[in-house]
Amino acid sequence: MFVTDSSAWIGLVGALGGASLTALAGVYGPSFLKRKERDQQELDGRRQVTDAAISALVDARLATRRWQDYLEQVAARASTGSQVDPEDFSQESGRLGDEAMRTCFALSAHGIRRVTTQDHRWILGSLRRASAGIHDALLGNAFITGSWPDAVRQAVDEAERSRVFFRALLDHMIEERFGPDRPAL
Repeated sequence: MFVTDSSAWIGLVGALGGASLTALAGVYGPSFLKRKERDQQELDGRRQVTDAAISALVDARLATRRWQDYLEQVAARASTGSQVDPEDFSQESGRLGDEAMRTCFALSAHGIRRVTTQDHRWILGSLRRASAGIHDALLGNAFITGSWPDAVRQAVDEAERSRVFFRALLDHMIEERFGPDRPAL
């Protein structure tokens, strides 16, 4: 009889324990899943912010590179005797300058505030000065000698130095903000 009563108690305790566990799982299981979903959504949101910030950094680098490349190509073409229309040059250089300015100032929209207005002014200003120097040289037929005028060479070299510094600054910011495991650019 004692064995039977003991078996009944064990069965009753087991049933109550199982019912308690089921009740706890029914109450805490959905909240645990919701918390996991929230954590995953927060992680996805952080990844999207990171992706957008890296994209903004890359866009700024590419825009300044495109402008720099265009300036060098026009100066090289003009120095070989090819005709370059100063007005066409001004329009394209202006378009590339607007794009570079837009992408540089868009960095702050992505929380990248370490690139200061002074950095923007330096890179954009040096590219503008190089553009103005090339434009003036085109108007004055200064490329007719078959080489780059000294003022143009100096302005383009200054623009390249500032662009290299700007790129290094952006690379450092990517490394600093996103760590060494960042995607390769």
